[in-house]
Amino acid sequence: MAKDFKIYNAVGCKKCDMTGYTGRIALFEILEMTPQLAEIIIKEPSETRIFQEAQRQGMVTMRQDGVLKVLAGITTVEELLRVAEENQ
Repeated sequence: MAKDFKIYNAVGCKKCDMTGYTGRIALFEILEMTPQLAEIIIKEPSETRIFQEAQRQGMVTMRQDGVLKVLAGITTVEELLRVAEENQ
């Protein structure tokens, strides 16, 4: 059964100077070194192959971490797209 998700909108106030945002939150992408990744790095060190193995092992990308934070109400889709676009 699919879960319903709520997408939040930024709402301004005096504290945030009517922007809807205050402070900062980091987006994370952590790659855990495993024996499988070490072997790929030694034998066939291509970015594509390393990324494929990392995803197979369950690595969450920065963009995916951002989507999780949007769904948790920590940030908005607009802010995620703005930041994600800057870092491409």
